[in-house]
Amino acid sequence: MYISSPIIAYTYRIVYISICAIGLLMHINLFDFNENIRMFSFFTIQMNLVCFITYIILARETALELKHPRSACLHRNRFPNLRGMVMLGIIIVFLAYNFVLRNTGFSMLRDCPTTITTNDIFVHYLVPGMTFLDWILFQPKGNFMLIDPFIWLILPIGYYCIINIKTIFTSAGYPYYFINIDELGLNTVINNAFLFMIICLIVGYLIVITDRILKHFSNT
Repeated sequence: MYISSPIIAYTYRIVYISICAIGLLMHINLFDFNENIRMFSFFTIQMNLVCFITYIILARETALELKHPRSACLHRNRFPNLRGMVMLGIIIVFLAYNFVLRNTGFSMLRDCPTTITTNDIFVHYLVPGMTFLDWILFQPKGNFMLIDPFIWLILPIGYYCIINIKTIFTSAGYPYYFINIDELGLNTVINNAFLFMIICLIVGYLIVITDRILKHFSNT
């Protein structure tokens, strides 16, 4: 249950990569290295960068599919865990922004209005939406296993570890209030991290269940 035309998938992914690039460039200051370090401490920006790199890889696979039609099945089904991990991560970006951060006046940009900006539309809405749509429209279903959501936790767990190590060895503060040990205390932050991982697992298993349902309908 997906669109099997590689030319349509390739075109979509080139547009996707362009959207990712625009969103990232909106948050980069070529003349301020320290500001870029601060910006790339946000999970949103890191995930948009991961999406950008991942979809360059997937676009290459689609290009190979166009060049070698007989190996189409191989190229369409490669890297299932990478696809799932990236989709989970960017969906979490969308959910966290809309249900946790947006109503707190949060903004990644300095001196920025707390309303939704064009920058937010690209990194918090367009990229997550297009990632999910790519999976629905162009990716074969039935490739995810029940253990996979635990594997997909590599990204959020890795993020938590990197940010805390960075904060210990630099003067940079925490990018999000709910992981700020200095203000909330270690116990609260650990509880927040545990809750965050549970939410990631729930979303991950919703993806797996949806994947199996779509696979079932494609076989009927």
